[in-house]
Amino acid sequence: MDTIERYGIVGTAPSWRLTPWNDTGIFLASMNDAYQMDGFERADEFYDLHPLDHFYLVPEAQPGQKAVIYAHQIPIGSYVRPAKHLDWLATQTIPVWLHPDHATQLPTSAGWPSARPFPKAELEATFGRYFTSTPAWMLAHAILRGAKEVHIYGIHLSTE
Repeated sequence: MDTIERYGIVGTAPSWRLTPWNDTGIFLASMNDAYQMDGFERADEFYDLHPLDHFYLVPEAQPGQKAVIYAHQIPIGSYVRPAKHLDWLATQTIPVWLHPDHATQLPTSAGWPSARPFPKAELEATFGRYFTSTPAWMLAHAILRGAKEVHIYGIHLSTE
């Protein structure tokens, strides 16, 4: 496993704009559909740890309009992603960390050149089993890989 000394986690909450995009000494990792944000410049690896067969892909809007989706339209247990999210994941040249069972959930993902099964079992064996979010998994993954410095941008987790 490669050692990454300076690691940055980039989420989608407003502080993501503070990401030092031009500091190539920080290995940047992002998640889910952050790549679609205006101004998102780079990621050295990407994570979507949710089950690929539980995505609700938002239909594309008509030209000049914005896609609108309402909560009651989303099936319970689904994760909302842009219409072409799976295509985006499939065509990446950077590592894309996916649910450990991604190839069972969506068999075509086994052929994606940059797909990596997330090492959940290894992290649980090292750190225990209590992880509640993708950023928590990413942080543990960074520590396991030798991160000595971690930057966090755009992670403002909250509940109602």
